[in-house]
Amino acid sequence: GCTKSDPCDNVTCGANAYCSNGSCYCYSGYEGNPYSGCTQSDPCDGVRCGTNAYCSNGSCYCESGYEGNAYSGCTKSDPCDGVRCGANAHCSNGTCVCDTGYEGNANTGCTKICVSGGSASCTGQTSACSSSQVQTSSCKDCSGVMHYSCRAKTCAEQGKKDCNGTCIEKTACCGGCPSGKKCENGTCVDSCVPKADETGCQYGTISCSDGCGGTRKCCDSKPCVSYDGQDCPYNTCRTFTCTCCESFGGFQASCCSYDDGLPPSGPPTSCNGGASGSPCACGGNHSWGKYTYAHSC
Repeated sequence: GCTKSDPCDNVTCGANAYCSNGSCYCYSGYEGNPYSGCTQSDPCDGVRCGTNAYCSNGSCYCESGYEGNAYSGCTKSDPCDGVRCGANAHCSNGTCVCDTGYEGNANTGCTKICVSGGSASCTGQTSACSSSQVQTSSCKDCSGVMHYSCRAKTCAEQGKKDCNGTCIEKTACCGGCPSGKKCENGTCVDSCVPKADETGCQYGTISCSDGCGGTRKCCDSKPCVSYDGQDCPYNTCRTFTCTCCESFGGFQASCCSYDDGLPPSGPPTSCNGGASGSPCACGGNHSWGKYTYAHSC
């Protein structure tokens, strides 16, 4: 018996098309002439989206920064999203405005509203310079607050001197003094060597300076002036010596004397006619009854 032949036998369809029951058709999602070739159709053809929305692969979506029903219309989620304002400014409802206390172009940058005489560039400490500082400048900021620029006083301004970056008293020696030296009014000088005691003194010694802040024994330059009217061995002078002059082959031990400028100690027994209480007046080579003194005080 005979069998029915395939109606698509010998039927040639174009690209993206197929034969069915002897006829050519475009594949789903394609359109055009199935015999010459079909092209992919736009899934968004005929799709209508709302405002601020778009179609993709046949469906509607809200644009970036928007939200809501993409088919009926989308609204912006935050009106300041993506808005960039200048310095000292901010976005409000999608628009740039200056911050409180500032003025100018909010999109490029706002500057502070200053009081009279104030400056936006004023910097420095708000407290006055201390006693160890020197003020170099001052200014008023936009709020009217005073600012001060200060520097540290130099050693000279402090009444001192510099010692390797540190201020020291003018009378001090920087770094101290080496061995054998001492600091004197800010200068290293040779250490003091005390002067020695004096010896062989004719009139005895007294206390005097050794040149280094101490004392030493120095010779006394004043002769002895003390006389108590007694015989030589009992005189109160410190290192007193005396001898009696020869008188007729002997010595008188208690005769008056004017050799040291003192009053007579008593009347001489006889002074070649001299009155009682008067100076001895011995003639010739004799000095009868008169003391001679060798002072050693």
